[in-house]
Amino acid sequence: MLGFRVAGRRQPLAIEDSAYANGARILADKGILLKKGDGNLLLAECGQTADQIKELTVKSASAGRGDVYRFQAITMTGYLALELSRAFALDTVESSISVDLTANGTTTTV
Repeated sequence: MLGFRVAGRRQPLAIEDSAYANGARILADKGILLKKGDGNLLLAECGQTADQIKELTVKSASAGRGDVYRFQAITMTGYLALELSRAFALDTVESSISVDLTANGTTTTV
């Protein structure tokens, strides 16, 4: 077991599972399930910066889903696993991106 000692007791180290912070709340509030990531791609509000990644989807009031979700890249590379039904496009202004999309068990890189 890894850990460090405090007053003669071994303390366990925190283990990072890469789960997206507040993922359940974001699902309830915004209709998108952010599963996990490396912290370099963050869900953002519209217009915070010009260079955002936009994901377009079919709006659904019953599912609590909007029609556009925006993400801000903190660095040149990042990882974010999410679930969003009825998504149909990704768009960026200044940066090129590579995305792995999985539907019906088949993954495609675009």
